[in-house]
Amino acid sequence: MFHKNKPYLIFNPIKKQLLTEDGKLLKKLNCPFSINWEDLKKIKSQENRECHLCSKQIVNSSSVTTEELMTKIKLNPDICLKVDLEQNNIRVENDHA
Repeated sequence: MFHKNKPYLIFNPIKKQLLTEDGKLLKKLNCPFSINWEDLKKIKSQENRECHLCSKQIVNSSSVTTEELMTKIKLNPDICLKVDLEQNNIRVENDHA
């Protein structure tokens, strides 16, 4: 469940965009494979998974803080993310440009 009192990001599932609290584009999610999380390879002792089609690691954004997630995206703009619409650091909106 989303907690407005903590730092958060905005996710637009229609446009597949992850935005900062003030509406600035942080990342566009654009996986061409659309694989279910359960079908991805588990990485030993981590919350993240690995794609068997592209061999990239997918970061579970609900397992890190908002600040950690923003840092990971800034350090690696091509990072792959799993975003859960029910996680507490994501507000879901459909109306951002």
